[in-house]
Amino acid sequence: MALNLTTRLEDQIKREEKARAWDESALHVSDLWYADEGCKRQLWLRLQNAEKRHPTMGELLMWRSGRRVQHDTAELLTKDFGPGSGWTLVEEVPCKIEEVTGFADMVLRCYTSPEVVVVEHKTQRGFAFSKMEGEGPRSQHVIQLRGYLMALNADYGILLYRDRDGSNRPLEYIVYRGDNDVKQALHQIRLVRDMAEPPQELDAVISTHKPKKGVEYELSQGELGDKTTYVQNPWQCEYCPYYKISCQGALGRWREGVV
Repeated sequence: MALNLTTRLEDQIKREEKARAWDESALHVSDLWYADEGCKRQLWLRLQNAEKRHPTMGELLMWRSGRRVQHDTAELLTKDFGPGSGWTLVEEVPCKIEEVTGFADMVLRCYTSPEVVVVEHKTQRGFAFSKMEGEGPRSQHVIQLRGYLMALNADYGILLYRDRDGSNRPLEYIVYRGDNDVKQALHQIRLVRDMAEPPQELDAVISTHKPKKGVEYELSQGELGDKTTYVQNPWQCEYCPYYKISCQGALGRWREGVV
């Protein structure tokens, strides 16, 4: 009799992910990135419980892998941050800024002083590591961590990156409080929440470089002089669960000739 291990594995992963489901109709600290690089229309659709595609098994496995790497990191650091170190480390610490809630990945508290340090753990693939080494951490990660710093009244934070592929050593960046930036981001995502109609789609990306294989695009003439140009979605659309279900995306808006 065939045991169908892959089917059993997939079913169990789906059950675990369903048990971890969060309130998609509420604002979270992790939503602060929508005020930066994120698509505000996607946030609005989520808050409205709009129809979307289910996550692929690849996405579920990636999320699960990221959580396991984070737990592994916390477990390793806990061995170093014991009573003799003067620090204690706690995982998944709840926090809130008024109605906006969240969970900080790790919080370090000093035994001998009121010092509090928040650690935001991120997993990235190899290419992202080489890019960060030259450009620093992504701004969306910085604003999220600053949200936790404000919520927990922490002194500073650390963005800690680990390579999902295991081919690069970890990277860390110190992040200091930026309460004004957090307040501005909070204002923007609250405005999105309170909109009666969805925000406009993002602008399409227009360039003379042919998109990589598998990326949806349109050919156009005259957009950038006499050269053949390629019109495609920004990366936010490519990863959006609402694309082609509850939203036409930037490319769909361009096809309709909407500027």
